[in-house]
Amino acid sequence: MVATFSALSLGALALLAMTWNLRLAPFDSRLAGSLADDPFRVLSQTRAELTRNPSGPSLAYRSAVLGAARREPLSDEAFVVAAFGAANEGRYSEALRLLEIARQRDPRNAITRVMLLEAYLRQANAKQVVTEAGVLERLRPGSTQTLLPVLASLVQNDTTRAATKQALQGSLLNYPIMRELAEQQVDPALIMALSARMTAEQLSSDSIRQQVGGLIDPYLKAERWPEAAQLWAHFYARQPADLGRVIDPKFSGNVGPPFGWQISASDGGLAEQSVAGLQVVHFGRKNWVVARQALLLTPGTYRLNYSLGTQGTSLPDLAWRVDCATSGTTLIDLPFERANILGTRVTDRFTVPVDACPAQWLALAARVGDERGARSVVIRSVEILRLGNE
Repeated sequence: MVATFSALSLGALALLAMTWNLRLAPFDSRLAGSLADDPFRVLSQTRAELTRNPSGPSLAYRSAVLGAARREPLSDEAFVVAAFGAANEGRYSEALRLLEIARQRDPRNAITRVMLLEAYLRQANAKQVVTEAGVLERLRPGSTQTLLPVLASLVQNDTTRAATKQALQGSLLNYPIMRELAEQQVDPALIMALSARMTAEQLSSDSIRQQVGGLIDPYLKAERWPEAAQLWAHFYARQPADLGRVIDPKFSGNVGPPFGWQISASDGGLAEQSVAGLQVVHFGRKNWVVARQALLLTPGTYRLNYSLGTQGTSLPDLAWRVDCATSGTTLIDLPFERANILGTRVTDRFTVPVDACPAQWLALAARVGDERGARSVVIRSVEILRLGNE
């Protein structure tokens, strides 16, 4: 079975590459194995015959199947076997017609779906390829992983992009294909074309934010900051100019990372966003990053301002830091001073250099202090302002 499907797959993809210039990635032979193991056990007799005869069912077996089909005219098995024979003899149009009849007989037969997928690939019929792959994913979740590079290629090709986009609307494969494109670090416009901007209600869901983050992360890891920012701004409906300042300075929680706040908790303390600001409880026994967000500050001089709200009897050991994302160079380290009181506005300057600092991380760092025990504070706001030519 593996040999048969691999041969069909390689032939189909070679034809596509020549005829449609899709420049598809080499077909992974594991596709046949991943799809053929469990779904086809119900057709054990057919599978055994194909395993013995990789070039297709024997004439004796075909005769037996056709005889059985006369007794059970609603069966799909005869059409599948006949389609194998037609495909192996190069009669692909006939094989496709037989497979479509077999699909009508039994829409849940995965072997039929795999063969149809191959037939539609041979035709570069992007809409049907995506449709069949989506059905296979419903029948056997996770079984189409090895197909994702092929499907992503259909999105990247000018000839098949529109049909692929249409077929992916509402498909289970929409996000996996976007993730595959992100892993390939394609032009973000291709990813954005497959998904509209999210609504505020959608983006309040942690799972949706994780999905958005999954599309941005490959660009962050490659330090492709403009592309990461483009995707983030698309999904969160922001303007590029917003990325030259602190996003969500009062910690309302209405945007997600990396250019919005990523709030972390650990065994060193707790942090929570609220209408009052960012509530931080620090136990004083461990260093940890309480909150951080990415910035795209251009070279120049800036002022960091922050103000505090309610606090306990003593201030936690916290500090605001701005570091260059690429080099790790610290541009400012501004500890909370014990003299800070309710409503105090604390400021300090820093400079973004011309070289090796295209993006920055603004982070609230908790540090091990001289005193132990829980101490808390509410941070009302933090902002960064450019100081012109100073």
